[in-house]
Amino acid sequence: MRIIILLFFLSITVFSNENFKIDLLSGLKGGTYFQISQEIKDNLKDVVDVNVETSQGAIDNMLSMMSKSNSGFIILQEDVLNYFFINKRSALQLVKKFDEKCSPEKMEQFLNSIRAFIPLYSEEIHVVVQKDSDIKGIKGLNGKKVNLGAEKSGTRLTSAILFHIAGVNVEKSHFEDSKALELLMSGEIDAIILVGGVPLDSLKYIPDGKIKLLSIQDDSFKGYYNSATIPSGRYSWQKEDTLTYSTKAIMVSQKTDTSLVCASKKRFAEELLKKIPALQSYGHKKWEQVNPKLSIKDLQTEECVEPIVKKWIEEHTKMEKATENTTNP
Repeated sequence: MRIIILLFFLSITVFSNENFKIDLLSGLKGGTYFQISQEIKDNLKDVVDVNVETSQGAIDNMLSMMSKSNSGFIILQEDVLNYFFINKRSALQLVKKFDEKCSPEKMEQFLNSIRAFIPLYSEEIHVVVQKDSDIKGIKGLNGKKVNLGAEKSGTRLTSAILFHIAGVNVEKSHFEDSKALELLMSGEIDAIILVGGVPLDSLKYIPDGKIKLLSIQDDSFKGYYNSATIPSGRYSWQKEDTLTYSTKAIMVSQKTDTSLVCASKKRFAEELLKKIPALQSYGHKKWEQVNPKLSIKDLQTEECVEPIVKKWIEEHTKMEKATENTTNP
C-alpha cells in the first residue's frame, strides 16, 4: 500500500502542470500569428506553459521545424504547405538558400513527419499602393518595385505563386513592414504585399489619404486561391470593399517521438479546444472563423492529439443537433 501511495504522488510530481510545456512558433510581432499565439499563451497559462516564439513567417517556421529546433506546434499558411508537397524540387531549392546541407532525403523525411492539429482562419492577401496610384489589378504590378515581406515569410511564396500565374515580373524587396510602408509613402517603392488575417496591426494606424488596397481578383487565379473581400472600413482609411484572395492559416506539428512531448501536446490540445468559445468571444476577430471540425486536406492528424480532436468534434456535433431539435421541434 505504501508503494502504491508513493507511486501515486510520484506520478503527480512527474506530470504536474509545470511539466506541461510546449513551444508555439508564430510570426513577426504585430502580425496575426503572433497575436493569436499570445492569446493562446495567456488563456492556457494556468495549465500549460506555452513558449511563444517569433519568426519571419511561414517559411521560417517550416525551416525551424525541419531543423527540429521546435518540438511543439507551428502556424503556417496552407498554400506554403501545399507548395512544399506539390513542388518538392522547387521547395528544396528554396530551402537550400537558407540551408545548403538540406538533401532530397531530408526534405522527404521532413514532409512525411508533418502532422495536422487544427485549421485556424483565412488570411487575406493585401496589395497596398499609394492613395493616388494608377496601378490596377495584379498585372498592373508588372515592372514595378514591390515589397514581398521578409525573406522567410509566407508572403514571399504567396507573391511568387501569384506572379507566376499572372505572368508578372517585379523588382523585389524584402523590407520589414514598417520600413516598407515608409518607402511606399515616400514613393521609393510602388506596392507592398502582405498576407494575414484582417485587420493587420501594421496597417491600422496609417493616416487617411496615404494608401489604399488594390483589388486583384482575376480569372487566372480560380482554383488556386479562395476569393475574399476585405469590407470597407476594416481599416480607418479604407473607403470601399477590396476584392482579393485568401489562404488558410493552420496549426501543425511533427510526429511525436517521446512520451513527455506527447503528454504536453495532449494537454495543450485539450485546453485550447476548451478555450475556443472564450477566445471567439473576447479574442482577435479571426477566432470567429476557427472550426476544428474542418479537415486539413491530405494531411494526417498528429497521433497524440487525434483522439482529443475527435472527441471534441463528437461532443460539439451532439450539442449542435440538440440545439437544432430545441429551436426547430
